Amino acid sequence: MHYPSPESIHVAVYYEALCSDSVYFITRQLYPNYQLFKDHMTVEFIPYGKAIGIKRRTEWLQS
Repeated sequence: MHYPSPESIHVAVYYEALCSDSVYFITRQLYPNYQLFKDHMTVEFIPYGKAIGIKRRTEWLQS
């Protein structure tokens, strides 16, 4: 595991892969800020939650 230097911060993101709020946070808030501050931060993604995906013929169901 890489630990940030004293001048940087470590961000741990607990996310649920099938959650639209998680996707929104990562793509609309985290990523733009990461682009600005990537030299000063490390990001660790930690999958979290109980979501499962079930494929039924041609569609995916979430629960």
